[in-house]
Amino acid sequence: MAKQFALIYFTATKNSLYVADKLQGYLDADIFDMTDISFMDADLSSYEGIGVIAPVYCGGIPNFVAKIITQKLMNYKGKYHFCILNYGGKSMNAEFVAYDFYKSAGITLSYHNSLKMPENFIVMFNAPSDENIKKDIALANERLPKIAQNILAMRKIALPKKKVYNIFSIPFYNLARKNWVKVAQKFNVAGCVRCGQCVRECPTKNISFMAGQIQFAEKCEFCLKCMNKCPHGSITFGRAKMGGQRYLNRWV
Repeated sequence: MAKQFALIYFTATKNSLYVADKLQGYLDADIFDMTDISFMDADLSSYEGIGVIAPVYCGGIPNFVAKIITQKLMNYKGKYHFCILNYGGKSMNAEFVAYDFYKSAGITLSYHNSLKMPENFIVMFNAPSDENIKKDIALANERLPKIAQNILAMRKIALPKKKVYNIFSIPFYNLARKNWVKVAQKFNVAGCVRCGQCVRECPTKNISFMAGQIQFAEKCEFCLKCMNKCPHGSITFGRAKMGGQRYLNRWV
């Protein structure tokens, strides 16, 4: 028998998977990894509601998530659509950005919300301490039951309002996301031992080996999954040093 909701997530460090997993515990739902090669062929027509669980990138959402909304979910316009975002610092105008992508696909985004989760942008910030991780997870756990109640009730809420103090966040996001595709070419991989973990884990299949050397194409999401899942800490950029701190949500 079909479940009531489909929860579709994008994650590099399992923060979004954690949120999806917790929501599934409260909802009659199935979970889908939107980066799975078979997802674009998945039939979602039997679900009453379809939810996207995704991280906030530069005050917006990952390009891959926008692609799923505009190219996949546009085929299910009559469903109850909701979006739950998670952020490390601030959500900025991410909910408005998400709403705009849904609108461009002819979809009504009925419900949206955002959660603070452990910081994972390790190229700019240090990996969070155990204390801060536990604090963020605890606060998210307090809010998730109410969010689930709203989804179960298929609650509809108004268009999110742009935050005045972040008036420049949307132009910044639109500029930044155009440049993510080439970011990986600036990664330092001098410590690479050619284990192939990054090739297997990259959500956009952007990484390969040619003549024994690691190669990055131009479809990077700047999600840092390759960095965080490298067993040797060999991929470096900014504050993410060789063998330095990395982050993966260990509660899922």
